[in-house]
Amino acid sequence: MTIPKSEHTIRKTAIPLVCALLLSAACDAPREPPAGGPATPGDSVAGRVGESPILMSEIEAPIQLQLYDHALQRYNLLRQSLEIEALERLDASEGALRHAELRLEPPMPPRLPVTTDSGRLRPRGPAPITLVAFCNFESSHCRRLQLLLARILPLYGDTVQFANRDLAMPFHRNAGLAAEAARCALEQDRYWRFHDLLFAGSGSPDGERIGRAARAAQLDITTFNTCLESGRHTASVAADGDAATALGIDAVPALFVNGLYAGRNPLAGQLVWLIEQELERLGQASPRMAQAQQASAEPLTIKALLHSAQPGQGLVMLAPASSPEQVGSFRVGDEVGAHVTVRRITRDRVEFLNQGISEWLDLAAEPAATPAAAATSPPEQTTDEEEDPARLWPHRAVPVTLDRNEVLIRLADRPALERALVPVSLTADGYHLLRISEIEPGSLYELLGLEQRDVILMVNEQPLHEGENPLWHALQSEEEVRLRVMRSGGLARHFTYHFTD
Repeated sequence: MTIPKSEHTIRKTAIPLVCALLLSAACDAPREPPAGGPATPGDSVAGRVGESPILMSEIEAPIQLQLYDHALQRYNLLRQSLEIEALERLDASEGALRHAELRLEPPMPPRLPVTTDSGRLRPRGPAPITLVAFCNFESSHCRRLQLLLARILPLYGDTVQFANRDLAMPFHRNAGLAAEAARCALEQDRYWRFHDLLFAGSGSPDGERIGRAARAAQLDITTFNTCLESGRHTASVAADGDAATALGIDAVPALFVNGLYAGRNPLAGQLVWLIEQELERLGQASPRMAQAQQASAEPLTIKALLHSAQPGQGLVMLAPASSPEQVGSFRVGDEVGAHVTVRRITRDRVEFLNQGISEWLDLAAEPAATPAAAATSPPEQTTDEEEDPARLWPHRAVPVTLDRNEVLIRLADRPALERALVPVSLTADGYHLLRISEIEPGSLYELLGLEQRDVILMVNEQPLHEGENPLWHALQSEEEVRLRVMRSGGLARHFTYHFTD
């Protein structure tokens, strides 16, 4: 088993001088009462115009989100430095110690009056925790947020719901059009399918991509186009932007947990910490904290474990049993492999969510036996690279839910689908890989969000080439289908599909 590199590689990082200056204690202004009466308890005077004081609360209010972003940046730098120091000391113990305790606590964010639109909420119905994101369909940062949510939300089931609001930035030329298109999809009760298809694709959401996503979402295209051309949702998209401005939001994504600001581009652990804080405040049990169901059979061993009393703030160093030198660092919400997400890090174990089952791996446990398949070297490749990157990169995709019956209907013309797959010079297992030569409107390939000239590399971690095509069977019978695709420019794209019957 190959351990992918963590998104948050532990390394020594110099703290920028500007950050240190912005966060120094020298920013605290001397306290003095305002003219004509005492200051609010805990407030201070930052300046004065004549006899009129300027209170610290007055200058902090309009920039409270930016101030929190800086405080969170400081915390992350301190935590990283603490982790490095703890790991170095564990390493110096030469195996005598493998556990350390972290006591840093993240800064508490401001809570703002953030509202939701019931039509853009999933799952619908009451839930103790509501995440609200101001995003747009053209932002790569917003796409990464969808990937983060796809890993975190399954840890909580129906305890947490997600709401989307639009903030079309001026430099995102097609973001406004895409937001209006999503509202037109909402009119046909297909908002989330259209939403996921747009984020699962690549490139700017221009008219062509919006049209493909609309067809893939099985919208009535005539009704959809009429809605989009009417411009009747322009004002509601602008209203979302006005709401963001009123809250002090000037960039996407901006994520809130029951109104608590989670910061720009929050890490998985930060999001988990805020959700757990809210569940505790509300007296609600956390599904993530429930006892794991079984011991893990994953061929992994714990090299070191940094436990934190703060939920989501721990770190575990894992290595495959077959390659103990390939150590990776993982936090709660990180993917260890396909279907395997770090669920919880305790004092003496790490827990995973593995295909919906919660599992544990003890710090003191012996490494699991390595399955024969995992110990086998990958087949010899004839690509330009020493080893096919698609076999090594972790699978990260925005999940898309499809109607199985619609998939089966489009699968009926199997000969036409196979004719559209043409061989390319790249090979795997001695066979030529296959490229999609053309995509007909309304076809299966368009339903899947694929594009002309895409090379389908893997289906559920099995290679697709001239000698074997597992795609048809997977789409007919598997509960989840994962595709790895090489797109023009050599970039890998990942797709994950779930199905309704």
